[in-house]
Amino acid sequence: TRTFESLDVRKHEPAQALDGSEDGLKIIYELLKNARCFLKEEGLVLIEIERSQGEKTLRYSKKHFPHAKINILKDLNGHDRLLRIENTRL
Repeated sequence: TRTFESLDVRKHEPAQALDGSEDGLKIIYELLKNARCFLKEEGLVLIEIERSQGEKTLRYSKKHFPHAKINILKDLNGHDRLLRIENTRL
C-alpha cells in the first residue's frame, strides 16, 4: 500500500509487521481474535498501532473483550499509538 511504501522503517522491519492489508488492521484483528485463547484471566494485551487506527481497533477490541478495560494510549505527539486491553474476566 501507499502508506507502507512511504515508511522509513520498512528497511529495518519485516514487511509482515508493517503491512496489515488495505486498512492496515489485518494482523491486529487476527491477534485480537486469537488472544482470548492465550490470555490469562486478568491478563494484559498491548499492541502498537498506527495513529489512524485507534477508533477501529477500539471498537473491534470491545467485541472480543466485552468485560475488559480497553483504551488507546497516545504518543508524545498526542497521536493514538498503543491499544491497551486489561482483561478482567474471560
